[in-house]
Amino acid sequence: MNGKIINISIMLILLISAYGYATKIDLDNDILDQSQSIFDLGHKLVPGYQNAQSFIPSLNILSKVELYLYKRGNPSYSNIIFSIKDSKSESNLKTVEKSVDEISTSGGWIELDFEDFYVQPGKTYYIVCNPIGGTNYDYNNFISWGACLGNQYLAGSAWDIYLGIWKITGYDVYDIDYCFKTYGSYNNPPNKPTINGNINGVLDKEYHYTFISTDAEEDEISYYVDWGDNTYTGWTRTLPSGEYYNSTHTWSEKGSYTIKAKAKDTYGGESDWATLTISMPKIKINNQIIQKIINLLEHFPFFEKILNQLYY
Repeated sequence: MNGKIINISIMLILLISAYGYATKIDLDNDILDQSQSIFDLGHKLVPGYQNAQSFIPSLNILSKVELYLYKRGNPSYSNIIFSIKDSKSESNLKTVEKSVDEISTSGGWIELDFEDFYVQPGKTYYIVCNPIGGTNYDYNNFISWGACLGNQYLAGSAWDIYLGIWKITGYDVYDIDYCFKTYGSYNNPPNKPTINGNINGVLDKEYHYTFISTDAEEDEISYYVDWGDNTYTGWTRTLPSGEYYNSTHTWSEKGSYTIKAKAKDTYGGESDWATLTISMPKIKINNQIIQKIINLLEHFPFFEKILNQLYY
């Protein structure tokens, strides 16, 4: 048994009830994005095997998935792990586990409600089903995933996975697609941050900078700062949209540096880079008294221009 037994007769009975959703709709604020809801056969989920359907989203937030599943008898496995992957070899992005008791003997759409997460429109993702807890194949007790012949969903394919090897699922000379629906929304990334702070400075002195961005959906924002000297902040804690992020930095070598910063919202949407070019002095001032006088004079525009010519 290769795990690809197709149960056509049972699923044909349910063809009319599953047909529909040809256009996008709004359901609980989630938008139907990708779908293949026609079926004329069923593909049994077999312990030891995994089955997958690839899809390409057009929205950049994925919130939930629905699959058309049917139960017959009492399957030997008790649960099914459903996951979303963005690569055949990488780990799961999101995972939901369902009991087979939640699947109806009359068939129906099973909702997999993930925590909303960022996906890249135009990139291929995979919905993977993995039955667990069973040890044998049974002709009369199984879960079947609704499917359709004839490559009805052009942006993806059905897959069989055994021992880590992926193979396109086929029936005779026909490719199939499983019945699925993906829901999501479109997330606008934060605006490019504004960087405020000194553009001229002296070596080994700590300077204060502020970074601020706003998000159209009022999502919280974190910041990433590249100080231009091969040091970085990493992603900061999240802050409310429009609230300043404050940080300090010290440069120890003379020259010109470009501070770069970008913002990211809680869904992973990233802004463009913002930049601010600064200059460190041609000489290093070691006398603390002179340094304090210079720090005071920097508050007066006339003297600041003179200092810039002397030291920068």
